[in-house]
Amino acid sequence: MIRQANIDDGPAIGKLLTQLGYQTSPEILESMLDDNRQATMVFDSEDELLGLIALIIFPYFPTGEQICRITALVTEKDKRGKGIGSTLIEVARNHAKKHGCQLLEVTTSLSRYQAQEFYAKNGFEKRSLRYTLEV
Repeated sequence: MIRQANIDDGPAIGKLLTQLGYQTSPEILESMLDDNRQATMVFDSEDELLGLIALIIFPYFPTGEQICRITALVTEKDKRGKGIGSTLIEVARNHAKKHGCQLLEVTTSLSRYQAQEFYAKNGFEKRSLRYTLEV
């Protein structure tokens, strides 16, 4: 079942995020889940969360288009390859359409080859290169 994440999901979400290499404090998770600028949906199997997708919508300045960005997508590592991630992508597409977005985008590390392959299989195209600068 796909549903909106809530504060009680914090520990399970934290566990899923560690599989991506992120150590997130309960306080940060609580503030993220309470932020109305973004949506976090989970794939709930009744006894555990098997996946999550976090989305944020923002206007793209040069064109005024609305863009929906996937800021996190993870499936429980021993449940990968069973369609959970693809189901969450479809949820994201529907969310983006519902909010008038023209584009669904995602970034991933250059070293995450399996993730890149997954996104390509789900219809995403490489269109740009992202540069970052820590401040």
